Amino acid sequence: MNNVLLDVTYIGRVAYNVAMRYFKGILKAVSIWGQIINKEEFNEKLDPINILIVLDRAIKDILLVQSSIEFDYHTILKAKINVKITTLEELRGNYLEGVASYVLPIINAYYAYGGEILGEIKKEGYKCSERAINISLERAFIAYGMAINDLLHNYVEMMAENLYNSLFYASTAYIQKEENKVPTSWAAIKTYFGKSNEHYFSVLFRNAYDSIIRLTTKQDALESLADTKLKPIEVLYMLMDDKDIYTSVVYMYELLRALWRAIKKSEIKTIDEVMKIIKLEIQDDYDATIEIWGIDPSPVLRIKKPGIFKNIEL
Repeated sequence: MNNVLLDVTYIGRVAYNVAMRYFKGILKAVSIWGQIINKEEFNEKLDPINILIVLDRAIKDILLVQSSIEFDYHTILKAKINVKITTLEELRGNYLEGVASYVLPIINAYYAYGGEILGEIKKEGYKCSERAINISLERAFIAYGMAINDLLHNYVEMMAENLYNSLFYASTAYIQKEENKVPTSWAAIKTYFGKSNEHYFSVLFRNAYDSIIRLTTKQDALESLADTKLKPIEVLYMLMDDKDIYTSVVYMYELLRALWRAIKKSEIKTIDEVMKIIKLEIQDDYDATIEIWGIDPSPVLRIKKPGIFKNIEL
C-alpha cells in the first residue's frame, strides 16, 4: 500500500491546488471523501479517491473540464480518481434530500477547502427522499449493467470495480429506505446487515461482497483466459465457467433482485432469465454491448448492435 496515497492531508493539498488553478475566484469548497477516509478499508484495486469541487456558479463545458482535472489528479496522485464538480446551490439541495453522492462528501470527508461552508450545510441535516433512494438504486443497476458489458468484452478488472459499485449503491438504497440515512462506509453497511433481522439480506450481501473481493485476486489470470478475437458470446461462456466470476455475477444480481423487491414491492427477472436474453440477443455479433438503465416501472436491459437498439424490461 502506498503510504502517500493514504495521506488524506496530502491528497487535500493536491486537490485544492489543482482546483484553484482551474477555478480561482469561483471555487467555494473542496472535499475528499469515500473509503480513503476509512483507511483500514481502502482497497487500491477497487476504491477511487473521490474529490468534490464546489463552485459558486455553473460553468460551460463541465464534462470536458471534469475530464481534464481528473487527468491532472491522476497524474499527480497515481491513483484511481473520481471527480465531481457542482455548485453550492446544487450541493445543498441534493444534500438536504439525502442523495448519497452529495451527503457523503459532507458527513464523512476531509474538507480540503471551504470547511466552514460545508460545515454549515452539514448542520442543516438531511432526510432521504424517494428521489434520493431511487438515484442510489438506479446507480446500482447501471453499474451492474456496465459489469456485464465488461464481462462480454473480457475487461475483468473493470467488471470487478462495477460490481463493487453496484453493491455499494444497492446496499445504500436499502439503508436509505429503511433507516433514512446514508451509510458512511463498508463497515457501516456490514454492521447494518449483520444486525438486521433480515438474515436473508445479510447472507446475500456477504456472498456478493466476498465474491467480488476474491475476483480482484485473480484478475490477470482471468483476463488471459479469453482471446480478444472471440465474439462477446464466446467470451461470456468461457469466463462464466470460472467459479469466481460466476458467483460474483450471480450473487450480485440476486442481492439486487431481493433489494428491488424490498424497496419497490415488485418483481424483476431472475438471473437465468436475464442471461438467456443476453445470450439470445448477442450470439452472432462481435460488436454487441449491453446497458441497464432506469427503474420506472422497472430497469431496462438495453442491447446495442450495429444499427439495432433493443430495450427489454427486467
